[in-house]
Amino acid sequence: MTGRTDRRVDRGRRSITAMSELPDGMVTFLFTDVEGSTRLWEEAPDSMMEALRQHDAVIEEAATEHRGVPVRPRGEGDSRFVVFRGAADAVAAAADMQRSLAAVEWATPRPLRVRASLHTGDADLQLGDYYGSAVNRAARLRGIAHGGQTLMSGSTWELVQDGELPTGVSVRDMGEHRLKDLTRPERVFQVDVDGLGQDFPPLVSLDVVPNNLPVQLTFFVGRQAELAEAKRLLGTTRLLTILAPGGTGKSRLAIQAVADATAEYPDGVYFISLAEIGSSEDIVQAVAEALGIALSADQDVQTQLLTHLAKKRQLLVFDNLEHLSGSAATAAEILKAASEVTIVATSRSKLNLSGETVLALAGLETTWETAADAGEASGVQLFIEAATRSDPGFVLEPDDLDALAQILRLTGGMLLGILLAAAWVDMLPIGEIATEIAKSADFLETEMGDIPDRQRSMRAVYDYSWALLSPEERDTFMALSVFAGGFSRDAAEAVAGASLRGLANLLNKSLLTPSADRDRYAIHELLRQYAAAELEQDPGRRDRVLDAHAAFYADLMGEAPPSCPVVARRICSPRSRRTWRTFAPRGATSLPAAMRNEHASSFSDCSWSTSSAAGIGRRSTCSTKRWRYSPTTRMTKRPPCCAPSPRR
Repeated sequence: MTGRTDRRVDRGRRSITAMSELPDGMVTFLFTDVEGSTRLWEEAPDSMMEALRQHDAVIEEAATEHRGVPVRPRGEGDSRFVVFRGAADAVAAAADMQRSLAAVEWATPRPLRVRASLHTGDADLQLGDYYGSAVNRAARLRGIAHGGQTLMSGSTWELVQDGELPTGVSVRDMGEHRLKDLTRPERVFQVDVDGLGQDFPPLVSLDVVPNNLPVQLTFFVGRQAELAEAKRLLGTTRLLTILAPGGTGKSRLAIQAVADATAEYPDGVYFISLAEIGSSEDIVQAVAEALGIALSADQDVQTQLLTHLAKKRQLLVFDNLEHLSGSAATAAEILKAASEVTIVATSRSKLNLSGETVLALAGLETTWETAADAGEASGVQLFIEAATRSDPGFVLEPDDLDALAQILRLTGGMLLGILLAAAWVDMLPIGEIATEIAKSADFLETEMGDIPDRQRSMRAVYDYSWALLSPEERDTFMALSVFAGGFSRDAAEAVAGASLRGLANLLNKSLLTPSADRDRYAIHELLRQYAAAELEQDPGRRDRVLDAHAAFYADLMGEAPPSCPVVARRICSPRSRRTWRTFAPRGATSLPAAMRNEHASSFSDCSWSTSSAAGIGRRSTCSTKRWRYSPTTRMTKRPPCCAPSPRR
């Protein structure tokens, strides 16, 4: 919505002046947001825009009055983030804010109700923004509050309990609660303000419903759009499959999404890990153990499980079920027998069940427009969080951004790849980490003892995926690795012998990524490198694929008239003819002949380089596109100087 976007822009401008004033060290964070804002935007967008102006004015006045500094917004149109050097100032600001908000004559049909949280911790200030556990804790504490309610963490209470609270303010102990960040429990306190409501529904913590969600050692970083989409889809489907290659963060996203949705499932939210299960016959027992059900040996175990679930409103997470052939059938039986049960599955391949909704994950954000925007990219956020765990003194300097951008590009934004790269900061500068990854993806590995073998390196992740493919799928995937810049269906069929069903199988196993209009496909660069290395193990097959590759594009070039041998007639241009004259060696009469000349070193707008990351061939990098060459300099992508055309 336009209004919401404008507000973000305005707040971004206001926050720029505050960047130099942001305090570090021990600080107290105030987080706020508007309860039920989405519905208000839908009901009255114009009124809501005016109401947010009122909302912002109140919060900024309270912050300024008590020496608070607003922080750059984090993409949520109605949330605010203020930092204070003193905990007492933060409490006073929160109390004044709630008093003033209660007195506003709102432009919306009903009043805005703001929930707030206060948390004190060490400020990890980098690139003009805050990172680390204290920020995440404050946000999660806000998440269990109700509109009009202000909550305080134990760390803030310790700093203000012996001092004098603001007039008309008292604090009540709400006990320990497990927040939805899935880490340690937090002692929570409620800030009561005289004259305002003090009785609220139970806090929306993980203690509200039965669950066995695993405790996480790290905070959830990035993927806010995917998290929001997962939670939205949970309201529309009973079977949600989170689909992605290994190492992408499927399990972590699933756990966070269901943690945020616990209030909708009063009979419980349960996580069932299937990674270590060897056969589909053990799935029922694994589900029963997670739910705490004792199955009798005298009756059919699946019947007992289905009977138990039949009248339950529960949310079940089936994690890592791609290797179990009977897992989809078990999920289908549960959904048929228990109409109030919802299943979230994480998998490297689709379940192919009716009613299945698929959420495909790509890599984290890896690009930014300016250095000031770098901290907004989720890939940067994750790298900083992970690097700080490896080296608590780590600080990302602006001069490091180019090298970090290279790391993120080389890993394709893959979560595990970023984590493994960040773990090296205690030994190597960021630039050297990028160099090592460019030399070989095998650099991305760990010796941490609590990491499953299948995730100890990027190679181990791909070995696991490779083992799940059929011989035909492996052969096709290896052949497709010659396409460094993506490919069309026609090209895949001609070069790799890929059928439509074969491409669909690879797509369903999250090994291919379709373009927005579904006319081209791409392979994650690390996966492509892995497949290319496998292809190199069979020189005969490799040469046949490269010959087919060259023939396909030579035929494509052959469609052009002699006067313009670079591209087909319909896209010829003076610029492409100039390129041909510059590029072609003396005496060459066709583009394939010119391409066979190993000494062609340059042509219009292009420069040559060796692709060390892939280990296969050479490529030419240009201003807008790339040509890629095999070891015999066969072209696999048309030159950048040509006008757009239907891609092959």
